[in-house]
Amino acid sequence: MRGTLACYDPADVPRTVRHDFPLFGARSALRLKRGGECYSGFSQAFRPMILEDELPQAANERTDRNIRDARGSTVESGIRRTFATGLSYDVGAFGMHYANRLGLLTLTDSAGAPYTLKANVGTTRTLGLEARLGLPLGTAAGAAWRAFGAAWRAFGAASSIDARYVRGSIVSATTNVDVRNNEVESAPRWIVRSGLSATRERVSSSVQVSHVARTCADALSTVTPSAN
Repeated sequence: MRGTLACYDPADVPRTVRHDFPLFGARSALRLKRGGECYSGFSQAFRPMILEDELPQAANERTDRNIRDARGSTVESGIRRTFATGLSYDVGAFGMHYANRLGLLTLTDSAGAPYTLKANVGTTRTLGLEARLGLPLGTAAGAAWRAFGAAWRAFGAASSIDARYVRGSIVSATTNVDVRNNEVESAPRWIVRSGLSATRERVSSSVQVSHVARTCADALSTVTPSAN
């Protein structure tokens, strides 16, 4: 980053943030003799900092000179198969490690004045199970299914997710609160979707019902919000 930041003390703003590092990944699949396949994979990812992450937003804000991009990795494994009848399924498990999450800390300078520091504040881990099922519906279901001359298919998918902080802290009021073992925000425990689709020639339509379990909006797992 080059230029002049007239509103900020240069000591409070990182001048160089490196983004050049390799991201590795591998994937494999084993085809089964009776059909279907087992698969597994591993991949790395990162969330780059943007200018808003690096620049203070107020006079009492500073940015950690050693702030880094958030980085993580995902591993997954599962089995899937499609039968000659059109029945298909996919069942798998996954885990995700997310380090260097960006956030805010409250500190005190040498003069005793409090300030807010933008820094890497925590690490999370996510474990999950996923399943998908597709089921073609034949004309044996009754005359009503045959009347439209369409191919009908029922489908469903579900996931169970456990996402928690393994370390970290954030600012609450004027103190740093340990969020270890708290739920990760926007990570519902259950997501279930199911529905019915119909296809006739070049026209397809579907109806779907979706259920998403409760989820927290902040790392404090707040249930009752404050007045503000």
